[in-house]
Amino acid sequence: MSNRRMPLALSLITLFAFVGGAGSARAAAPDLWEDLPSAVSTAAGEREAQPRAARVVRLDRAALAALLAAAPAEMDAPRGLAELELPIPDPDGGILRFRVVDSPVMAPELATRYPEIRTFRLIGAGGDALTGRADWTPHGFHAMVRTARGTFFVDPLERGDLEDYRVYRKADLVRPAGESWTCGVR
Repeated sequence: MSNRRMPLALSLITLFAFVGGAGSARAAAPDLWEDLPSAVSTAAGEREAQPRAARVVRLDRAALAALLAAAPAEMDAPRGLAELELPIPDPDGGILRFRVVDSPVMAPELATRYPEIRTFRLIGAGGDALTGRADWTPHGFHAMVRTARGTFFVDPLERGDLEDYRVYRKADLVRPAGESWTCGVR
């Protein structure tokens, strides 16, 4: 290559690298979660679950709402491999990345009646053996994730709290003293 063409070639390489990097940055999942001090987990309030140990995080609700609004329908994403990535905190302090697709589980009539209730399928991004389900409702975000190390959940810290969440392992759930499980189906 002649010396005159070298600057042009370098300029083109730099331009493609910049444009490619910008495209990747746009596709990257936003930071939705912020760790909170463990003292928050001892706050009084009505809770659905009482795990022995949990990570407490704060959710950027607006960012999550925008991300989930862009989730492709499960039928439109080949084998659920959508390009949209959803970061979900794990109990160990990390963030797991999932491809997310809108995966309705309600009958169409109910879905029409309650459009504010949405459900999603989670597929581990990067080839990880991770799967899960999530929902986004007026009661907040909920997720159940299966990993090689077991199942964990993401639930609102307290009933009515849509910003603070508890991330805990299924194995850490404890039944309140004196409460037994009964099946209500007859």
